Amino acid sequence: MPLPVLPEKQAFGNKEVLFLQDRTFYLQRYLRKMARFDFILESQEFQLFSRPQGLNVQKALEKLMPMSTAQKFERLQNITNIDLMAYDLMKKEQNTNKITEFLMFHKAVEPLLNKIKGQTA
Repeated sequence: MPLPVLPEKQAFGNKEVLFLQDRTFYLQRYLRKMARFDFILESQEFQLFSRPQGLNVQKALEKLMPMSTAQKFERLQNITNIDLMAYDLMKKEQNTNKITEFLMFHKAVEPLLNKIKGQTA
């Protein structure tokens, strides 16, 4: 389940009108895409973010009780509707191998891509 990517911030020129208009547009688009997921809309974190009591959302989020690993696992399991009893260990092993192969490929190719990027810049 791919989640949308939050638009990037800008360290310099972040007060320019054009940048602010673009960022506002992309943030609104981001929130509309996030609104497609009920589990996000119903989460306590999103509720605090979208309806802050006061101005400091960060402080409000820090006051939330931290979730245990079991609570996080249960939330993820409910969101994704994973049935652990149907989980195939052979398929897990195959997927683990594919991920390992990809990581090795990425590790080998990344320096080459960075070199090409440096030459074109």
